[in-house]
Amino acid sequence: MERPLVTLEFVVNRGEVFSVNAPGDLTSLTLSGYQSGCDTLSQARGMLNERASVNAMTLTGAARINDYAPEPSGRVTASLRLLPLVAAHGLTLSLTVDGRPMSVLLPFASEDCRWKGGTTYRYVITVSGDRLLVTGMTVTADKK
Repeated sequence: MERPLVTLEFVVNRGEVFSVNAPGDLTSLTLSGYQSGCDTLSQARGMLNERASVNAMTLTGAARINDYAPEPSGRVTASLRLLPLVAAHGLTLSLTVDGRPMSVLLPFASEDCRWKGGTTYRYVITVSGDRLLVTGMTVTADKK
Protein backbone atom coordinates (compact mmCIF):
# COMPACT_ATOMS: atom_id res chain seq x y z
CA MET A 1 0.00 0.00 0.00
CA GLU A 2 1.39 3.39 -1.00
CA ARG A 3 1.64 5.99 1.77
CA PRO A 4 0.49 9.54 1.06
CA LEU A 5 3.32 12.05 0.89
CA VAL A 6 3.78 15.42 2.55
CA THR A 7 4.13 18.36 0.15
CA LEU A 8 6.14 21.34 1.38
CA GLU A 9 5.90 24.42 -0.82
CA PHE A 10 8.06 27.51 -0.43
CA VAL A 11 7.09 30.90 -1.81
CA VAL A 12 10.23 33.03 -1.52
CA ASN A 13 9.76 36.79 -1.98
CA ARG A 14 12.11 39.75 -1.87
CA GLY A 15 11.45 41.95 1.10
CA GLU A 16 11.37 45.71 1.08
CA VAL A 17 14.93 45.67 2.46
CA PHE A 18 16.69 43.95 -0.45
CA SER A 19 19.35 45.42 -2.72
CA VAL A 20 17.84 46.66 -5.98
CA ASN A 21 20.98 45.50 -7.81
CA ALA A 22 20.93 41.97 -6.35
CA PRO A 23 19.54 39.47 -8.86
CA GLY A 24 17.75 37.29 -6.29
CA ASP A 25 19.42 34.06 -7.40
CA LEU A 26 18.44 31.09 -5.25
CA THR A 27 21.11 28.40 -5.58
CA SER A 28 20.33 26.06 -2.68
CA LEU A 29 17.46 25.17 -0.37
CA THR A 30 17.93 22.81 2.57
CA LEU A 31 15.22 21.46 4.85
CA SER A 32 16.67 19.93 8.02
CA GLY A 33 15.81 18.70 11.49
CA TYR A 34 13.20 16.09 10.66
CA GLN A 35 12.65 12.37 10.96
CA SER A 36 10.77 10.83 8.06
CA GLY A 37 8.33 7.96 8.21
CA CYS A 38 8.80 7.75 11.99
CA ASP A 39 5.77 5.61 12.64
CA THR A 40 7.66 2.78 10.92
CA LEU A 41 10.90 3.41 12.81
CA SER A 42 9.74 2.83 16.36
CA GLN A 43 11.78 -0.26 17.24
CA ALA A 44 15.33 -0.08 18.52
CA ARG A 45 17.59 -2.59 16.82
CA GLY A 46 20.39 -3.55 19.17
CA MET A 47 22.31 -0.47 20.33
CA LEU A 48 21.25 1.66 17.33
CA ASN A 49 17.95 3.46 17.12
CA GLU A 50 16.76 4.98 13.83
CA ARG A 51 14.51 7.45 15.67
CA ALA A 52 17.57 9.37 16.84
CA SER A 53 18.57 10.05 13.23
CA VAL A 54 17.77 13.53 11.96
CA ASN A 55 17.48 14.03 8.23
CA ALA A 56 18.15 16.85 5.79
CA MET A 57 17.39 17.33 2.11
CA THR A 58 19.10 19.86 -0.13
CA LEU A 59 18.00 21.11 -3.52
CA THR A 60 20.61 22.86 -5.65
CA GLY A 61 20.52 24.56 -9.01
CA ALA A 62 19.28 27.92 -10.16
CA ALA A 63 15.99 29.63 -9.39
CA ARG A 64 14.93 33.23 -8.95
CA ILE A 65 13.07 34.51 -5.92
CA ASN A 66 9.93 36.57 -6.51
CA ASP A 67 10.29 40.32 -6.98
CA TYR A 68 9.25 42.73 -4.25
CA ALA A 69 5.66 43.98 -4.47
CA PRO A 70 3.39 45.63 -1.90
CA GLU A 71 1.14 42.58 -2.33
CA PRO A 72 3.62 39.65 -2.14
CA SER A 73 3.63 37.01 -4.83
CA GLY A 74 2.09 33.59 -4.28
CA ARG A 75 4.26 31.91 -6.93
CA VAL A 76 5.88 28.77 -5.52
CA THR A 77 9.68 28.97 -5.82
CA ALA A 78 10.44 25.39 -4.73
CA SER A 79 8.64 22.33 -3.38
CA LEU A 80 9.50 19.00 -1.79
CA ARG A 81 7.51 15.76 -1.49
CA LEU A 82 8.54 13.55 1.41
CA LEU A 83 7.25 10.78 3.64
CA PRO A 84 5.34 12.09 6.70
CA LEU A 85 7.66 14.05 8.98
CA VAL A 86 8.24 14.47 12.70
CA ALA A 87 10.40 17.36 13.92
CA ALA A 88 10.39 17.63 17.69
CA HIS A 89 12.61 20.73 17.59
CA GLY A 90 11.13 22.19 14.41
CA LEU A 91 12.12 22.27 10.77
CA THR A 92 14.92 24.54 9.67
CA LEU A 93 14.86 26.06 6.20
CA SER A 94 18.21 27.25 4.86
CA LEU A 95 18.52 29.19 1.62
CA THR A 96 21.45 30.57 -0.32
CA VAL A 97 20.36 33.75 -2.10
CA ASP A 98 22.93 35.71 -4.14
CA GLY A 99 25.69 33.66 -2.46
CA ARG A 100 24.51 34.56 1.05
CA PRO A 101 23.43 31.67 3.33
CA MET A 102 20.42 32.33 5.60
CA SER A 103 18.23 30.13 7.83
CA VAL A 104 14.90 30.30 9.61
CA LEU A 105 12.98 27.95 11.90
CA LEU A 106 9.62 27.12 10.31
CA PRO A 107 6.44 27.25 12.41
CA PHE A 108 5.11 23.95 13.70
CA ALA A 109 2.32 22.46 11.61
CA SER A 110 0.57 20.79 14.56
CA GLU A 111 0.80 20.38 18.32
CA ASP A 112 2.27 16.88 17.91
CA CYS A 113 5.21 18.14 15.80
CA ARG A 114 4.04 16.18 12.75
CA TRP A 115 3.68 17.09 9.11
CA LYS A 116 1.09 14.58 7.90
CA GLY A 117 0.90 12.72 4.59
CA GLY A 118 -1.80 13.78 2.15
CA THR A 119 -1.32 17.41 3.19
CA THR A 120 0.31 20.43 1.55
CA TYR A 121 2.12 22.91 3.79
CA ARG A 122 2.86 26.23 2.06
CA TYR A 123 5.33 28.59 3.69
CA VAL A 124 5.74 32.18 2.52
CA ILE A 125 9.31 33.33 3.17
CA THR A 126 10.52 36.91 2.81
CA VAL A 127 14.20 37.69 2.25
CA SER A 128 14.78 40.88 4.20
CA GLY A 129 18.34 42.14 4.12
CA ASP A 130 20.46 39.20 5.25
CA ARG A 131 17.73 37.26 7.06
CA LEU A 132 14.65 35.19 6.34
CA LEU A 133 11.22 35.88 7.79
CA VAL A 134 8.26 33.49 7.72
CA THR A 135 5.43 35.79 6.65
CA GLY A 136 2.72 33.21 6.02
CA MET A 137 1.75 29.56 6.28
CA THR A 138 -1.21 27.59 4.99
CA VAL A 139 -2.15 23.95 5.46
CA THR A 140 -4.47 22.21 2.99
CA ALA A 141 -5.56 18.61 2.56
CA ASP A 142 -4.62 17.18 -0.82
CA LYS A 143 -7.46 16.32 -3.18
CA LYS A 144 -8.04 12.59 -3.46
